[in-house]
Formats: sequence, structure tokens, C-alpha cells
Amino acid sequence: MQTNDELQARLLELLYDLLPDDEAAELRRRVDGDPAVAAAYAEIQRTAKLLADAARLQAPRITLPSVENPETAKRASGRDVRPASAAARAPLARAARWATALAAGVLLAVTAGGFFYQRGQVSQIAADHLRLVVTGPAKLQPRATNEYSVSTTSVTGAPLPVEVQYAIYAPDGHPLVENKLRTSADGRLVIAVPADLPLAKFARLDVLAVNAGKLERVQAELPVDSVHYVTHLALDKPLYQPGETVYYRSLTLGRFGLNTPQEMPIHFEMHDPSGAVVAGSPLDGVTQQGVGNGAFAIPEESAGGQFTLVARSLDGAFPEETKTFFIRRYRLPRLKKDLEFTRDSYTPGDKVIADFAAKRAEGGPAAQAALRITASVDGATVYQSTPQASPAGTQRIEFTLPAKIETGDGQLAVVIDDGGTRETIAKTIPINLGKVDVKFYPEGGDLATRWASRSTSRARSSTAPAMKPPRSRPATRAWACSSSRPRPTKRTA
Repeated sequence: MQTNDELQARLLELLYDLLPDDEAAELRRRVDGDPAVAAAYAEIQRTAKLLADAARLQAPRITLPSVENPETAKRASGRDVRPASAAARAPLARAARWATALAAGVLLAVTAGGFFYQRGQVSQIAADHLRLVVTGPAKLQPRATNEYSVSTTSVTGAPLPVEVQYAIYAPDGHPLVENKLRTSADGRLVIAVPADLPLAKFARLDVLAVNAGKLERVQAELPVDSVHYVTHLALDKPLYQPGETVYYRSLTLGRFGLNTPQEMPIHFEMHDPSGAVVAGSPLDGVTQQGVGNGAFAIPEESAGGQFTLVARSLDGAFPEETKTFFIRRYRLPRLKKDLEFTRDSYTPGDKVIADFAAKRAEGGPAAQAALRITASVDGATVYQSTPQASPAGTQRIEFTLPAKIETGDGQLAVVIDDGGTRETIAKTIPINLGKVDVKFYPEGGDLATRWASRSTSRARSSTAPAMKPPRSRPATRAWACSSSRPRPTKRTA
């Protein structure tokens, strides 16, 4: 129930168009239907009209007599003509000018007074009026905490710390959550909808704020979204040989709350490089606390290539998930190969020298083996040759680096063809461009905004993989933490 002062304040806001459209329409309906409210509104209008009339000066119109120009009369008659009543009209003209200046001053004073009075009234109304804003997700996510932000300010935007009551109702009107809090000094408050709240198809949010006896309310019907799940697949290793067993595992969680779902049926299968289902790989099971697993033995006669593990929900709870892996037949090398550079690093334009040597696994050097040597820098081939190894199975490789190198990505590869055996050895050319590669590694994998995070850094030159640490000190890694094993102390008698 509004008091007389509150009603007059609302009607004054209506008169000066300070109310929102819905509130103004409701108040106009009250004016049209309630005689008492209509009489109060008429009184407000009369008061406003008196203020407007006071800002206008009511005075009789002053008619100024015309004075003939003496110079014009002189030119018309050819002689000096002066009006006879000039001396009498001079005081009247001065009085008219003074009256006009006085009227302008009075009008300015009345107008300024009315302006500042109206401005003070509007400022008072704006300071007392509460603006309530609630923002948050348009749909409630089940089994996840939903947060809504509440802002309470005046019409001018100044924060107002006030009491806020909020409630969440079920479709049948039963309250699920009820609480009463106060917004902070900056007019902020966060309403959290618990994740374990039993939600149906929709719920109703009701927020009520109170300031100086005035109420502001926000009500919204929030539909409840369906549960969405996501699945992650993992293998025990990325590369297998025919005859080995592939062990795999799936983890299914809620997309928003990362909660563990109930048991759900799941289907696994493997596809070969052509996309066909591998015989014996399909497996049906049920997840336990979101986890499913299985194993598949690769046949000995299986061809190599890229295979794909597929996990599919039998009830459509989550989209299909895939994971690729490789099957490759491994063969023991029959040659022992060695490739060493004579220097730790090279700069653009330097001459690169490397020594190659190869021995057979059963013993003896790979004498007279055919070699194919290729050196590349920044993806372009800078040297090629096809010599034969010496009787000792060795070969010295010499070539010159380009004078201009962009990234310093260089590689030296040697293909050895020793009768029916063909193998390859490759090494990175240690090119030093005078640049330092700095990388940062956040503690959690990714940096999050507005959260304090720790990260480690690593700085190394472009020749770091090929450079050897000095023997006078133990080698350490460029991380935040490193350790070295203590050496035993040699005792003498």
C-alpha cells in the first residue's frame, strides 16, 4: 500500500516521463480508474503549470514612439531640421530601455529559479528510485551450478546497497530455494542455483529488492536444458606392432558441471585405414562412474597404417568420439650407423663437416656401401651427393650453408644401401642464428584470466639440441626446479 507522499512522487515521475514504459502504463490506468488518484494527478499538473507560469513575465506591451532621423530631414529639405519634441522624447526612450532591461533580468531570474528547482526535484526522485538488473543464463543447466548476477543502482547509475530477497520455485509453485541477502557496497550480488537442485522442465526465478520502502521485482521463467555429455578416449600408447594388444579407456562427464553420469551403454569398434570395421573389434559394454574400457589383440597378419578407435553411445547420450593410432611392423636394424658433426654449431655461410660410419650387425664395416646424402635448410635442399663408403665403411661429408637463413631448420640425412639392406640416419644441423627461443609453460596447461597463475619458462638458442654441457659442472634443465644426483666421495687410505 503506497502512502500519499509515495503516490505524489510516482505521479511527479509520470508527469516528467521518468518511469519505464510498463510502470507508466500501469499508473495511467490507475489515474483513469481511481478518482482519488486522478484528483492527485490533477493537483500535480496544476502545481507544474503554476511553476511554468511563474517562469513567464506578465507585463503590458511597451510601444516605443518613432523618432525621425535629423539627417534624413535635412537632406530632404536642404536645411537643418531638428524635431521640436526631441528633448521631450529623450527621457521616455531611456525609461523604455530601463524597463526592457529590468523585465529581461526578472525573466532570467524566474527561469533560472524554476530550472534549478525542477533539477533538484528530478535529482531527488532519481536518487530515491531503485533500478534492479538481473543477468545470467537463459537456460538452467542441470547438475551444474548456475549463477545469476544482481545489480542495484539508482537511475543515475550510483550503486545502492539494499536488501534482496530471492527464491526459485518449481512448476507447481513449491519453493526450492529461498534466501535473503544484501548487495555489496558496489551494488553487486551473485545468486547461485545449487547443482543438486531437483529441476523439472522449467523453474521460476523471483528477485525482490527494497529501498526506502519502495519495492522492485524481477521475475523470469527459466527453462531447464537437457543434460549434455562429452567423452574422452585414451590409449596406452600411440604406436603398436602386429601381435600386440591395444588397451583403451573412455571417460564420459557432464559438459557443464563435469559430473559423473549414471551407468550408460557404450559401444567400441576399430576402423582400418580404408574405414572398414576391423573384425573382432566391436565391443558393447556399460560405463561405471563414467568410465568404460576394453582391449583388442592385433592379428599377426594385420597390415600397418593409421587405425581409428570409435566410441558411440547406444542411447544417444553423447556424440560419437574417435581416437587415431598407428600399427607399424618393426624390424631390427641390420646396420650400426653413426653421424657426427665436427663442430658444435654453424652460422650462415659456414662450411659444414660431418663424419659418417656404418657397421653390419653381424660384424665388419659396410664396405663400399652406396650412399645417398641430402642436406636441407628451411625446407630447401642445399646439398646432394651419391658417393660410396670407403672400405672401412666411412665417409666425410662437406658442404657450405647458405649465406641467408630464415629459421635455421636444417637436417642432414644419409641413406645406406648395403646389398639388400637399406636404412637411413638423419641428424639436425646445429645452426646458430644468434636468436634465443623463449617458451612459457603455464602450470595448468592454459592461462586463465582474472586468476593468479604460475608458469615456468625455457630459453635456449637455436643450437641447444646439439650443444654439449661442459664437463666441469653437471647438466641441468632450464626449468623452475632441477636437481642433480650427488657423486660418491672417493676415499684414500
